[in-house]
Amino acid sequence: TYYQVTVISNNDAWGTVSGGGEYMENTQATVTATANDGYHFVQWNDSITDNPRTITVTGDATYIATFAPNNYTIVVRSLNEEWGTVSEGGTFPYGTEIQISATPRENYAFVAWTDGNTDNPRTITVVADAEYTAAFTWSVGIDENAVSEIALFPNPATDVLNIASESINRVEVFNMAGQRVWDGQYSENEITIATHNWGPGTYMVKVTAQGATKVEK
Repeated sequence: TYYQVTVISNNDAWGTVSGGGEYMENTQATVTATANDGYHFVQWNDSITDNPRTITVTGDATYIATFAPNNYTIVVRSLNEEWGTVSEGGTFPYGTEIQISATPRENYAFVAWTDGNTDNPRTITVVADAEYTAAFTWSVGIDENAVSEIALFPNPATDVLNIASESINRVEVFNMAGQRVWDGQYSENEITIATHNWGPGTYMVKVTAQGATKVEK
């Protein structure tokens, strides 16, 4: 006597199954549940969690594999909490779309996330554990219209950074954590700063010239 063993996935997009077919009575059949990326096997419909699972065939039977999305942790940080705050992260199922945001404090402005994305708020699709960090900069006390054209070159800089403008008084350079890595006083129209000790990354250059201040990235 032959019996039918039916194997079903609760969601074909989450995982697949194998091992179904006709089997002779009292023979053994092995059924297997294989989760797709981002998902995991939970149990069979009779609450058995063995996978693969070997059964002795004694009659027609149906085995349904239950799959579920993996949960991943999203961490959202501010590089400098005195300059701005961020929305909370959390734990979310695979494939979930969530929105994160950065809120600058008074006198500051959001610049970008440290992966270069400038969307704010920003929508992301959860596919793995991830961390998103927001960077901020100054937003008031900076009269950009009062400053003539400022040239920074080369950009990006590797060994040196050249700055050209009329009547440069001061140059400050900050990393994205808000730490000052350079502070120089000048009375020139063009200066050269060595950058090879700063390390790779994005920096904010604050140039004061003609009594006004401008920020460049």
